[in-house]
Amino acid sequence: MAAPAESGSGGWLGLERTQRLRAEWHSVQAGFVDDPRQAVQQADALIEKSVGLLAEAVTERRHQLRGAEAAPDGAPAASTEDLRLTLREYRALLDRLLGT
Repeated sequence: MAAPAESGSGGWLGLERTQRLRAEWHSVQAGFVDDPRQAVQQADALIEKSVGLLAEAVTERRHQLRGAEAAPDGAPAASTEDLRLTLREYRALLDRLLGT
């Protein structure tokens, strides 16, 4: 089970995507002087985009965790230890979402 990237490497979205979003933010912020209203609208759009990307990343992680607990046809069912580890990963996911 691969965990999402840690904050030093871009957090949930990865380093490259995080850097692009930060660059977009700097562009929005720089544009405030010339057109404050447009800058605020762009900031709102950037947040919407970021939240969507984050939701996709969390959904992908959930799919990975579900895959860890499901046994393919003909394979033995996941062991109690496998399920314990998966539950621990779900707890870690919730902790990250809640910022704890």
